[in-house]
Amino acid sequence: AWLKWSIGLIGTVLGLLFTALPLVDRYKTEIIESGLIKDRFAVANLQADVYWSGWEWLLGILFWLGIMASLWFLGRSRRAIFGLLVTCLLGLELLSLVYIPKVEQYSQGAAIAFYESKQQEDCYLLTVGFKSYAHLFYGRKPPPTHPRHADKEWLLSGEADKPVYVVTKNIRKEEQLNWHPQLRVLYEKNGFVFLQVRSVLITSSENPSVQ
Repeated sequence: AWLKWSIGLIGTVLGLLFTALPLVDRYKTEIIESGLIKDRFAVANLQADVYWSGWEWLLGILFWLGIMASLWFLGRSRRAIFGLLVTCLLGLELLSLVYIPKVEQYSQGAAIAFYESKQQEDCYLLTVGFKSYAHLFYGRKPPPTHPRHADKEWLLSGEADKPVYVVTKNIRKEEQLNWHPQLRVLYEKNGFVFLQVRSVLITSSENPSVQ
């Protein structure tokens, strides 16, 4: 009995979560204006333009109904265990295929698009103010050969041997600009700030008075 109640509770929580998630985008303007979210980065994430067809909330209802039906028949036939396993396996897999790509667009879609735009450019990509490996994967850069390629201060100093692009969060923007005067903002989108390091070498060659 305790196992059935536990499965029913977990299934209900997941069903409500998957049902409510698509509705968040529909009412995100009201949510943002309400002031319930205090994190500026999270608010900017929520402003991402993500396409929802409008039927996704039905998946949460169907998942919950499948769990409840399996539990109902569980007391009458042990074969219902197979139905419960199939419902969980297929339901969660389908929900993952539909929901995860959309959630990713909120959480780091703008950053991934920036990394992908630099795939063909011979440059350095790095993040400051937060840890991530996304730029290493989506940037698809060959292994660096310069002996100081891992020295972040060298990369941010403007003395690097090729262009340096930096990604940070909007909540870290001002402190990074204060700490690293060579940074200039390219643009901001969905909570991420995209910057480029101004090269000291290029500036000096264009203006001999710059030391």
